[in-house]
Parts: sequence; structure tokens; C-alpha cells
Amino acid sequence: MTAGLKHESGAMHTIPIIDLTEFRQGDKKQALSELDSACREHGFFLLINHGLEQLIDEVWQQTEAFFAAPQDVKRSVIRNRDNPMGYYDRELTKQLRDLKEVFDFKAGGHMPSRPEMQQPWPAEMPAFRSIMEAYFNACSGLAHETLDLVYQALGLNPADVEDDFGERHTSAVRLNY
Repeated sequence: MTAGLKHESGAMHTIPIIDLTEFRQGDKKQALSELDSACREHGFFLLINHGLEQLIDEVWQQTEAFFAAPQDVKRSVIRNRDNPMGYYDRELTKQLRDLKEVFDFKAGGHMPSRPEMQQPWPAEMPAFRSIMEAYFNACSGLAHETLDLVYQALGLNPADVEDDFGERHTSAVRLNY
């Protein structure tokens, strides 16, 4: 299955669509063949039916609530020179302040390689933290599942995923406004 994408020239290009339902309930051999083709011919694909749709909606709601919160709430979790996690609204592009706000986070509340860095969360918004951590964990699991399938599709040993890519603690999420 493919999805259309228009290029600036007006030409239609296709993006391979990989349906996780096929791996979980369908013809896994055919699904692995389609994934192999997507990886070899395109280098990327659109993943559908991954089961995170409701959680993604909740993340959007919490993201909107966070960026709509009063400045004192956002500034209570502002990142600093020693800790790159949290809220920030002072990024520069070509020495000009960007018109954006960001919130960077890692699940688990700290960075194992730098224990002095604690993930700041707004105390006034407990649902924000719980949903973002659930999202991080769900995406980490989905990434691992997807890599496992890519390894299988390419004829590699899925057991090598951990050795090749390491632990999820190297991942972070950025919310942009």
C-alpha cells in the first residue's frame, strides 16, 4: 500500500505504508516482504495501525494546555545551562530570537549518564507528566517493535537490535509551539 505525496514540481510520489495489523494478525511473510521493499527502495515508510492514536490525541491536548498555561507555570520548568530538559523560549536563529517555545523531556525523570540533570515537570499539571511519560514509553516500545520487524524483513537477527541501537535512555522528545 502507498500514500501519495505531491512534489513541488507537481509530480506525484508515493510513500510506502506499512500496516502493523498485517504483522500482528495478517500474513506476516507478505508484510515482511513489503517492509523489505520499503526499506530498500525508499529508505522510509509511513507506519499505520500502531495503536497509539488515542494516546497521540491526549499528547496534543496536553501540549496545547501546557503552551497555553501562564508564563509562571512554564517558567517553573525552564531549562538552564546545566540542564537541557524542560521549557525554553529563547532560541536564536541567525542571532534573532525565534518565535517558538519548546519543552524537551525524557521519561524516567533523569538522564542516567548525567544524574545531576532532573527532568522538570510542571507541578500544576500532573496529567501532563503522566501522559508524556506514557507517550515516551509507548513510542519507545513501538520503535523497538518496528526495528525488530525491519531486522526480520532485511534478513538480520532481531536479537541484535539492542546491541546495535542501545537503550532507549538516549531518546528525548521535543514539543514545539
